[in-house]
Amino acid sequence: MRNRNWRSCRIRIEERLASSKIVFAVRRDDLGGSRVDLSKARYLRINVVSVRPGHESDFAEADKIISRVHADEARVVYAWTPA
Repeated sequence: MRNRNWRSCRIRIEERLASSKIVFAVRRDDLGGSRVDLSKARYLRINVVSVRPGHESDFAEADKIISRVHADEARVVYAWTPA
């Protein structure tokens, strides 16, 4: 019964997708807010930020400021490079 429900849910999601992409990313422990235990997360909000080449340090600096201002917010930063 559980597999049938999972398949049904997956099919409904795939019908509504405009596009999808698989990427491999590396967690940046030096960026982001407090540590997050994803096994206990009830939901995720994903923001994709594109940083122009050569401006990674600007992003890192801005992220550190955001982390100080929103110290109670649990955030994780991943970095990936398009293939």
